[in-house]
Amino acid sequence: MKHLSLACLSLFAVAGLSGCFMSVPKTYQYSGRYVAPRTGSEPFFEAVVKQEALNATIDFRTGKPNGPVTGTGIGNVDHDGSLVFTFEDRFGNQGTGQLSPSGDTYQLSMSPTNVRNPEAATLFGSKVLRRK
Repeated sequence: MKHLSLACLSLFAVAGLSGCFMSVPKTYQYSGRYVAPRTGSEPFFEAVVKQEALNATIDFRTGKPNGPVTGTGIGNVDHDGSLVFTFEDRFGNQGTGQLSPSGDTYQLSMSPTNVRNPEAATLFGSKVLRRK
């Protein structure tokens, strides 16, 4: 019995110490539909995120006078709990993005890194989203 207690104590000590040195991301579940509240003449924006473990895909569409801009992205949840991703829209614009919780809303930031259609690329930037 004494050996069992020492073995358990050693196991807990090793598990506790290894937990101190491991960097584990905050766990957020981003799966769902997100929309930007419409204000004034701002175009609509909606996104659907599908997350499994720390990996995720994002499909989005945003308004444009001559038709919607649609796109997809892939990414993962980082150590701060934000969903970071790369994306490409239907015009070939590519970029990086980040979705982070902010109280009862979410902050989305999308930055083009390779612009093929400047008009469509102006629809990206920072947005406040609500989960639906």
